Amino acid sequence: MATSWSVGSCRFEGSSMNTSTNFGSEITIYYKGNIRNSGSSGGKKVWTGSGDICVVYRKKSAIGQHIFKVNGTIQECTKMAT
Repeated sequence: MATSWSVGSCRFEGSSMNTSTNFGSEITIYYKGNIRNSGSSGGKKVWTGSGDICVVYRKKSAIGQHIFKVNGTIQECTKMAT
């Protein structure tokens, strides 16, 4: 049986992430490993790191405005974006 976890109406596969970071009120990133905002490229914010991440978009305007470069799995959810 696959393991999953949720944040509000967002559901993610795998075991829950124990660390999170907010980027203003735009997004919340849950992660195992490390993640950091490393600048921007083409007007989009670039995040780099290692490990798995789950991204919850809180603002519709943030969807498509972030680039994630990690060596793990990336899961994104837009269900909570307003």
